[in-house]
Amino acid sequence: MKKPSAFNEAKPRTPRGEARLRKLQEMRDIEKLSDIRDEEEYKLSLAELYRIVPGHPRYEKAMAIWRELQREKL
Repeated sequence: MKKPSAFNEAKPRTPRGEARLRKLQEMRDIEKLSDIRDEEEYKLSLAELYRIVPGHPRYEKAMAIWRELQREKL
């Protein structure tokens, strides 16, 4: 993926533009998470990126999705 220039990083953005950038970063993070093959590493990354830990309302769903992706890769 192309790295943005320093100019593009520093220029002011509209709220809509900021939301678009957050969405792009979220998609990159999710792609990185889906590439992780080790379950313990995935759990650590999930906690670090999204603060989703055991007991969090979305934890079981995130684990189920990751496990399904791992089965598909086999």
